[in-house]
Order: sequence, then C-alpha cells, then structure tokens
Amino acid sequence: MRKFSTRFHKFFLVVICFFIAVNNTQIFAVENTEVTPDFLLAKVYEPNKTNIKISDYLVSEKFDGVRAFWDGKNLWSRGGENISAPSWFLQDFPNNIKLDGELWLGRNSGDFEKISALTRQKKDTNNSKKINENSWKNVKFLIFECPSCDGDFLARYNTLLKLKQNGKIKSTYIEIIPQIKLNSQSELLAKFDEVKKIGGEGLMLHKANSLYHSGRSSDLLKFKIWRESIAEVIGYKDGKGKYNGKVGSLKVRWKNPDTNTILEFNIGSGLSDLQRENPPKVGEFIEFKFREFTKTGKPRFPIFVKQVEN
Repeated sequence: MRKFSTRFHKFFLVVICFFIAVNNTQIFAVENTEVTPDFLLAKVYEPNKTNIKISDYLVSEKFDGVRAFWDGKNLWSRGGENISAPSWFLQDFPNNIKLDGELWLGRNSGDFEKISALTRQKKDTNNSKKINENSWKNVKFLIFECPSCDGDFLARYNTLLKLKQNGKIKSTYIEIIPQIKLNSQSELLAKFDEVKKIGGEGLMLHKANSLYHSGRSSDLLKFKIWRESIAEVIGYKDGKGKYNGKVGSLKVRWKNPDTNTILEFNIGSGLSDLQRENPPKVGEFIEFKFREFTKTGKPRFPIFVKQVEN
C-alpha cells in the first residue's frame, strides 16, 4: 500500500509538471505570435465601368506609402510584421485608439522605395543595431480610418478630426487625411486631374454610410493614375503553384520614353489563364500599364493589357 502511494504521488507530480510545461509553452507561443490586422481593402474604380453614385462617397487623395495599422501599442504592416519605428516617433501615439493609414514620405519619384525600405528595417535581437532614425523625421502617418471609432465612415472621420483637435491624438507625426464630398463624375475627374498635377497617385472613395469591416469591398474604391506603353516580348518565365506548367510572366524589352534607355523586365499581372497557356510569341508586342517609374527607370507594377499589332 505504501509503495502504491509513493508511485501515485510520483505519477501525480509528473502529470502536474507536464501540464505546467505545456501551459508555459502556450503562453510563450502566444506572446511571440505576430498579429495580422484585418484591413479594409479597396476595389478599383473605373470611370466607364464602375456604376456608383459619387455623392454617396467621401473622396481623398491616395497617398503612395506603406499601409500601417496602429493597435494602441504597436505599429503593424499589412503583412502582419511589426514595424520597428523609433520610440520617439511612437511616443505620442494614442494608447486606446486604433488607427489605419499610410506611412508616407512624399510625392517625389523614389519616395515609395525609401519608405518601403525604411519600414522593413529591423533591430538586432539584442537591440544593439539602431534603425535609421534620422530618416523617420520626415515620415508622416496619414490616417484615413479609425477601426475603434463608432458609427459609419462619416462619423468615424469626424471623430478623428475631434480627437486630433482636442489633443487625444497629439503626435505631430500623425495627420488626418482630408475627406471631401463631390456630386458628380465630372467633379471627380476634375479632382483627379488636380491631384495628378501635384504628383499625387490618385484618389480614394470611401462610402460615407459604411460601417467598418475588413476584406475587399466596394465601400472603398481606388482611382489611380496609369501610364500606358508598348513593349516587345523577348522570353518567358515559368509559372509556379497554380500556374505550374504555364507562363508565369512575360519577359519584355522596353524603351523608357523619358530617358530613351532600353530596359528589360517581367510582366505577369493581368495575364489570363488562357494567355498563360498561349502567350504572345517572342517578337510580338504587347500593351501594358503602370503607375510610375522605379528609381532605376523601370515601370513600377506593370500590368498586361493586351497584345497589339507589331
């Protein structure tokens, strides 16, 4: 009986230690898990295709930056990675207000590449390596959404303005993106041209009476500036995953109209499944569209439009 009692206590202690170990492992796993914010994503507005009532939306400039989400403690990227901004940059961010916006440097060519590289910088595990703090002095966190605010988008926007005005959002690095109401497509196109002239990327249309939610929706539309050009197909890159055995992208040769430089790059976006199976032949020409140039002079985010006559 005594032996049984001793064995029972040993077994009981082993079980207890096991559950403590499992529990601690779960705790540490949760603490180290990165959070992916539930972003509201935009659909594309096309003037001749998208059927909406313009007056139902609030309109703002579309800023070409890095999407970021402030959860009250940390700054997160759209991919769920913690953005290592300097402590002085974040010190006046609100503790109990969630903010969604763009980390932005400016409208100049190359500014997107700079802010993208800056937000990807990480500290060493021992925090001995400092991030490029001086570059953060020119960064603005431009806010267009408040997920923790009540009401529809118009109400949330007005709440943001009040929070900034009364000092509850006091950081000088945080700015609220102005929203305006337009009454017709002609007014929208005029605003689009106005933004284009100052080097802006385009416009955002946010449905005024929409409640906050995540996912891609017509409650949020993007109206962007596109350039169109022609390139020659010179080869192919094999597809991967669902495009295995098909063309992943077209390798093209293109002449930059601003510098007359001949450049080569790949275009995959915009190709249909049928076009990936039967792509334009080498030596044939395609039309593609893009928004702007990279710092190396190549089209940024080129999208296939159609094959054209040689």
